[in-house]
Amino acid sequence: MSDFQRVYVDGPYDFDQDGNLTVTVKYQSNDSTTTGLGLNVHYDSSSMTLTGVSNALATDAFIALSADSSSADSSNADGDAQTDVYHTSAWSSLFGSWPGSTDADLYTLTFAKVEGGNENYQIHFSSESNAAGFELILEPHTPPEDQIVNPVDPVDPVDPVDPVDPVD
Repeated sequence: MSDFQRVYVDGPYDFDQDGNLTVTVKYQSNDSTTTGLGLNVHYDSSSMTLTGVSNALATDAFIALSADSSSADSSNADGDAQTDVYHTSAWSSLFGSWPGSTDADLYTLTFAKVEGGNENYQIHFSSESNAAGFELILEPHTPPEDQIVNPVDPVDPVDPVDPVDPVD
């Protein structure tokens, strides 16, 4: 594989009993000495809101991600029309020494569920910049198909496999 920078999420796909989803955004590269990364975190604000940022990587931090500062995703930078806001962070190393290891935790994010929201709990990424000559791999945090809830109407249940036949 060529030189790469990879961003992905480590954490659960479901909210805890208090209605919070806490995940860690992780970084991986085959080179511990890059020039940095500019990263946007996207989500659907009608489903969840970013309430906390902790354990942020301070090495060469240029723009710190903040729960208080979001931007409208009017250009659909992550390719998902359902995500409507994003938060920006960036790290920049003038001498190409970021982050100092091939694996790093960028930050821990806590989201609160919006009651009555769309139940779109995906987290996507887009990039403002990455190290020259490096392939950028941005992996969304998407619940597996078997964890996506499709509620059945108890008054008029429909078999999800064969919608013409009612559920037994």
